[in-house]
Amino acid sequence: MKKRMKKCLKKDRKWISIVSDAKEGESSEKRVVSSNFKHIRSIGVDDSGTGSTKISYKVRGMWRDIFAFKDTAYDTLKIPDAGRMQIEGAPEIPQEGLFVAIPENAEVKEVKIINKKENELTGEYYVLPASKPILEGEEPEHIPKKEIYESDESFPGKDIEFIGTKHVAGRKVAHIILYLVQYKPRSKKVKALESIDLEVIYETSPGMDAKVKRRLLRKSPMGQMILDSESIIEGEKLREMTEKKSDLDSSGLHDLNNEGEYLIITTADLKDSVSTLALAKEKFYTVKIVTKEEIHEEFQNPNEVEAIREFLIYATSNWADPPEWVVLAGDVDKIPTYITYYTTPGFTSDDLASDHYYADLSGDLVPEIVVSRLPVSNAQDMERICSRAASYGENGGAWRNKILLTAYQSPGYINCKDEIASLIGTNFEVTKKYAGESSKQEVIDTLNAGVVIANYRGHGSKTAWSASNGLNANDVRNLNNNDKIPFVFSIACLNNFLDMAGECLGETWIRDEKAITFLGASRASFTSPNHDFDEYLFDAIINRDLTKVGNIVNWAKIKLFQNYPGSLAEDNIRMYLLLGEPTADIKEKEMKKTGLRILTGVLNPKERNGRATIHFNPHRVTGDATGGDMRVSGADGDFSSPQDIGKIVSMREFAVKDRTGGARGSEMDWFRITDTNPTRDHMEVTWSCERGAQIKEISYLIVGEVL
Repeated sequence: MKKRMKKCLKKDRKWISIVSDAKEGESSEKRVVSSNFKHIRSIGVDDSGTGSTKISYKVRGMWRDIFAFKDTAYDTLKIPDAGRMQIEGAPEIPQEGLFVAIPENAEVKEVKIINKKENELTGEYYVLPASKPILEGEEPEHIPKKEIYESDESFPGKDIEFIGTKHVAGRKVAHIILYLVQYKPRSKKVKALESIDLEVIYETSPGMDAKVKRRLLRKSPMGQMILDSESIIEGEKLREMTEKKSDLDSSGLHDLNNEGEYLIITTADLKDSVSTLALAKEKFYTVKIVTKEEIHEEFQNPNEVEAIREFLIYATSNWADPPEWVVLAGDVDKIPTYITYYTTPGFTSDDLASDHYYADLSGDLVPEIVVSRLPVSNAQDMERICSRAASYGENGGAWRNKILLTAYQSPGYINCKDEIASLIGTNFEVTKKYAGESSKQEVIDTLNAGVVIANYRGHGSKTAWSASNGLNANDVRNLNNNDKIPFVFSIACLNNFLDMAGECLGETWIRDEKAITFLGASRASFTSPNHDFDEYLFDAIINRDLTKVGNIVNWAKIKLFQNYPGSLAEDNIRMYLLLGEPTADIKEKEMKKTGLRILTGVLNPKERNGRATIHFNPHRVTGDATGGDMRVSGADGDFSSPQDIGKIVSMREFAVKDRTGGARGSEMDWFRITDTNPTRDHMEVTWSCERGAQIKEISYLIVGEVL
């Protein structure tokens, strides 16, 4: 049955286009139509006002797979970038989360639907019911609830749900879930959402302060997740222009002039041992070393964990150059981890260890900074680990373009890896070493030859990958990968059980210098969100152009929370911890930024409605427009990262027809221009016109730091 299930999944996968021009695997289109963000943000603390942001969302298509469970063939529906509803016994309906920027001085009053269009799919669908919550190693139970599956009421019977306000990259957002399919179980009919227009209505009241909490958005690539992030950035620039530096004594942690984009928190006896790493990172960041003793002196909370977090909240909110990367330099006996409990019903008596607590500065589960740990407790080992981290990236070669995918001997895990291999495509050379199809020695040989990423998906223990070809701690110690050490993504249970007596598997990889970083769970993790979490790691690398491991991990965590706002995902997010150097880059070598690059030009639309791509290097235009007056100035090279790019896109020349008069009075012509967040090498501009309007020229200016 297991082999048949795997074969069936591959053979019967089909792309269903919701709109006629959809490309296979294309993500849904999300854009801002209008926004009153800037107006509401400008309202004084003693005044009140109401505004809104309008969002357009369009589904392009979905994947249909066949999943066999106990001799019953079910349909699974997957929309790119989306998740699936996880209510035990209910259909796994595709759902996608949105983050919409709202002013810090406002609260959401309503999220309403303006327009909606649906498309009933042909044929019958028997949609897979969600399993009960299971940990890795347990078998799923896809048992349909009779009250749902014997009914023909549309499920879930709602199109949107407002989850609440959160903080992403220090910025306030409305978290909204879209339910992308309505399913009638008895007649087995599926009605897919084609498009929906939403309005997020918010208001400010006297006493609400517009001051943003933290200055991180333009540095953090997580801003790509926020719709209307441009409005936040403009307000951030205004704040920085009007703020003055403090004249306080620079020796204290409360000094507003402190700079520590790369922050190392350690103990007094280990402080000198981290100097090599600090010196290496000063080429790229402002660096500050702070000891636990210094934190305790100024933030006098008797609970060490809470004192450290209070310090991080203060520093990110007030320092001139606030922390973005935080390294906990010490094992848990030196820098304690946070002990909390599962929130999933049935598991709430079990504790879990969570360094994630230090990154969740607003207490809403979303990480706002990157936190990693160097898990050693003596000065000699710390100096050795820091020296290795400081020199990472100097040894290049073909191995830096290779990825190892390995999995437990079960169709669910193997299918997860196959989907990731498809996502990676030709961007890297992929080697598959699945349990049941390869030996442990083959996995070891692949690691010794060198890979940039080693990704395991399956069951795990405190000291091993539990697959038939899985490595244990002794196998790791005996690896001979020398300077070809990988980033290890271990999506399994228990591998980062940092607070155990003895050494967990993740600590072995780092302490023995067999990996530059290790991502793993501190406790037993839930199977269903693990599949998506694993995929989101590679989405960050392949589709979002993220290359620093800390950003990759935070992207995957936030994406998981965005699409799965429930206890299963929340517990997994808390327990997945990163060991090693957080800015380690999957690129050949971290490069120092060399200057600014400026691109200017004009788009000349060929059609009244269309889309064009502005390519950065070389500077050119493709699509439904020609480029004119195109110029480049400043430094040569690729833009360093999307968040460093500023952009202005505006109409330069347009035409409308006079439609005044007639039986109905005046008639309005209209036109609209939208643009995407830039990647490293391009951005897209879309325009549309109705009635007599016509856009003749669109001007643009793009500025960013380059390598």
